This record gives sequence, structure tokens and C-alpha cells, in this order.
Amino acid sequence: MQKTEAYSRPWNWKEDHDLSIWLHPSDDALMLGEKWKGRRRFLDFGCGLGRHSLYFASLGYEVKGFDLSPDAVESTKKLLGEHGFSGEIIQSDMHHVDFPSSCCDCLLAYHVCSHTTLEGITKVIGEIYRLLDEGGSCYLDLCSEDCYTALAGYPRIDECTVKKIGGEEDGIPHCCLDRKRVIDLFKNFSEVYIEKRDIVFEKGKEIDTGGHYWIYATK
Repeated sequence: MQKTEAYSRPWNWKEDHDLSIWLHPSDDALMLGEKWKGRRRFLDFGCGLGRHSLYFASLGYEVKGFDLSPDAVESTKKLLGEHGFSGEIIQSDMHHVDFPSSCCDCLLAYHVCSHTTLEGITKVIGEIYRLLDEGGSCYLDLCSEDCYTALAGYPRIDECTVKKIGGEEDGIPHCCLDRKRVIDLFKNFSEVYIEKRDIVFEKGKEIDTGGHYWIYATK
């Protein structure tokens, strides 16, 4: 039976009026598709509308994916089917993912993992570690302590987590970490690469992320 944390909040896709950037694979995913050639089992950790599940399926990967939003799960299944692909896509909470241990050798979590508390982020990274096979790699981003969300004056849930008020992310927590906490989260991984970015580009469009850590880690 699916277990859901009290602070978990699904994205309301019906309230998101600009879906264009969520319908095409991110530039990071395009890079990873090449980097991970030779691997077979891809896990879309928070699949959203299915853009990354579809991309990796098109490259020949066996695809699993999950999302807390039932609309996202339905969208991903439909998208894969429309293009002649299949995958195991389920509704699940990222703190307690309903897939077996060592079920993938590559995992992408794109704008997903920070949507929790300081207590929750430890569970999330622990789940990523559990889901990866030995030698498997993950790629994900985390909000930094100086990102615009952390500095915007939203109410705090704990020392590192704010709860957004209003807009498309109303009520969704954002855990915003310093470098030391990020390093500590990945202490069990054999290799960890951490990059700090303030701005990323997707399809030539500038997106102000206001400070994110981007992590590539291997179990």
C-alpha cells in the first residue's frame, strides 16, 4: 500500500498554464542519454508529464517512473503509448517509492527532490540509493540556501525549509540547503560531483533558477 508523508504535495498540472517546457526533454537529459549509453534500466524519479520517460524509452531503455500526481502518471502512460513504447509507471511518494531495491542503473530526478523538509530530504536520498543498482548513477538538483525561494520571506517549516504561498506551488515545501548539508546527504555514494548553477537554459530560453546544486552521484 502506498505510504505518503504528511508534507508531500503533488504538482497541480491543471493549474500550470505554461506546459511547453515540460513537454520536451531537458538539456541535461539529452546529455545523460548519451552519457548513459550501455545502461538499460532507467528510472524517472518524479516523472511529471512524461517527457524524460519518453526520451529514454526512445533510446531503448527499459523505463520505470513514478509521480505523486495521478494526472502526471496518466499523462506519462498516455505519452509512452502514443509513441509505441511501454513502461512501468506508478503513483508513489518519493519518500517511500513502491519499486524494489536495485531496480535501475540510472535515475533522473529533475526539479523533484527539494519539495520536502529537512527530515524528508534524507529519506528521499536514501530511497535513491536503495533504488540504484551497484555502480548505478543518478542525476538530480537541490535548491540552495541562497535561491530566490529561500530568500523570498515565505513561512518556514524548519531551519532549511520554506512553504510557498500562492501561485502554482502554493503549499509546496522547498528544502534549501547549504553545500555542507548537500555533501553529507551523499556520503554513502562512491563518487559525487556537485555543481552550483544560478541560471540554466532550456531550448534557448533563459530560466532564472536563483541557485541550485546539480549532483551526479554513483553508488
